[in-house]
Amino acid sequence: MGSNPSIWSSNPKSKQTNVRLLSGKLFIKAHKHNNGGSQKLIVSAPSYVAGVRGTEFIVASPDEGGVNTELTLPDGVYVNEGTVAVIAEDKKEVVVNANEEVVLNGKELKKQILEQYVKEKMQIFEKLTQMKEENYNLIKDQFQKNQQLLDDMRGKKDL
Repeated sequence: MGSNPSIWSSNPKSKQTNVRLLSGKLFIKAHKHNNGGSQKLIVSAPSYVAGVRGTEFIVASPDEGGVNTELTLPDGVYVNEGTVAVIAEDKKEVVVNANEEVVLNGKELKKQILEQYVKEKMQIFEKLTQMKEENYNLIKDQFQKNQQLLDDMRGKKDL
């Protein structure tokens, strides 16, 4: 989602990944692991922390200039699927379920129904993600075919 300065760290021993969003927006689709192990994803923004529980959501924080230029979303967490636990500066946890959003109102979190505008944006980003994955696979397959052709041509020259 545009430029989103962030810092990622992962610790395999604690099975936790931490993301610190410095500014901008971050679209996340977190999947549960097939091996049954619990992997934690914690997203920290300047005004709150979100603990992810296998879900699809957007974290929005004002860009460095103070404005969300691409989405014009208030500072908050927008959940399309699953559940996200959000804690603001007041240390009160707000559980945000599917089709809900929580926006920062001063230093408090205000929970409400997810706006249709945000749902549509999430669908667009999901389609873009699928297209990127399909394109990557096409390029990877073509690269492997090209590599095989080159190997075949080299083999014929050696004869």
